[in-house]
Amino acid sequence: MVCPQWYALQIAPKRLFTIQAALERRGIETYLPVFTVEVKWSDRVKVVERPLFPGYVIARFSLTAAPEILAIAGVIQILNNNLHPEAIDDAEIASLRRVLADVLRPSEPCAFALGEKVRIESGPLAGVTGMVVRTKGQQRLVIGISLLNRAVAVELDAADVVAVSC
Repeated sequence: MVCPQWYALQIAPKRLFTIQAALERRGIETYLPVFTVEVKWSDRVKVVERPLFPGYVIARFSLTAAPEILAIAGVIQILNNNLHPEAIDDAEIASLRRVLADVLRPSEPCAFALGEKVRIESGPLAGVTGMVVRTKGQQRLVIGISLLNRAVAVELDAADVVAVSC
């Protein structure tokens, strides 16, 4: 039996939650990272959840299930490299989950960034690796899904990180 791996599914617009539910009904583990944002309407301000990677659902399955998944209305494709579905590393998913679960630090979507690779040594995110970038004078740790060329950034204390050698 082939071991299930994480894959990114490109989804039709405004179908993320519907397709996530369809996958879970079929027994396929999904991960749809979200962040919260305040939306101001004319009469009130409301906190809503938005997908961190709009247009993509991350699912864990073996490639033998690919035809069934691609048959779901609204699934456009499994992201690939040279016409072969490309799996997402388990470590990238684990790091992303830890960052988004850390409610003590603000997180926000950001463009994929290249920089020095570091590992957090202390605090609630100890063990998470990512890239350090500077935005508006603050240091942020960027955790990304390289296949999607998307990432999330969290504020960090420079004393908590050490450089990781390649």
